[in-house]
Amino acid sequence: MQARYGVSEQRSPLRTSSLVAAPRVSSNAASAPGVLHRAGSGARVAPQQPCGGKGAGVAQIAQKRSLAPPVSANDGSNAVLAFLKDIGLQMYAAPLLQSGFDDLETLLAIEEADLKDLGILPYHAVRLRNKLREMQQQSKAEDEPDDSHPVAVFLAEVGLPQYTKALLNSGFDEMETLVLIDDQDLKDLGILRGHSAKLKKRLREYEIEFA
Repeated sequence: MQARYGVSEQRSPLRTSSLVAAPRVSSNAASAPGVLHRAGSGARVAPQQPCGGKGAGVAQIAQKRSLAPPVSANDGSNAVLAFLKDIGLQMYAAPLLQSGFDDLETLLAIEEADLKDLGILPYHAVRLRNKLREMQQQSKAEDEPDDSHPVAVFLAEVGLPQYTKALLNSGFDEMETLVLIDDQDLKDLGILRGHSAKLKKRLREYEIEFA
């Protein structure tokens, strides 16, 4: 095309845009680790975002529990394990110990639902309950004072045998000590006022007789 003033003017061809639309990435994928985000010719890796919410808390708790040392069913010093071996039920040591029944006091409180949940067979559960009952009765019998003990004999003679265990457990386990008991001791031991007067009177008579 000839210009007005004789100068040739050429129109440059229209430059088209070389921009290419980047593929759309969902919001879920954008937050996932390892997803590439393209911007022009460059690329970057999206940083991993920390997980929040309830799921993260549960995962942390589970991880902490997994780090806790397991209760060993091979610990020969454990009273529960020794008891189970004595009654032939050592095969249940692991589930019982790992469920918190790791001392005899707790094992004595075990319930029917616990036995069932732990998979203890019915006839084994009956044996376990019977042996626990026997152990409890034996323990109570051992706690009972010997009737031939001098303090027990004296209290039985004066009609106050119900205070034998309390007096013996408080250190009044000899007649020489019992005669030294005072009003505060009697009150602390829960001995009724009338019984206290009776006991002191009989102790004075005892001192006179064996002086």
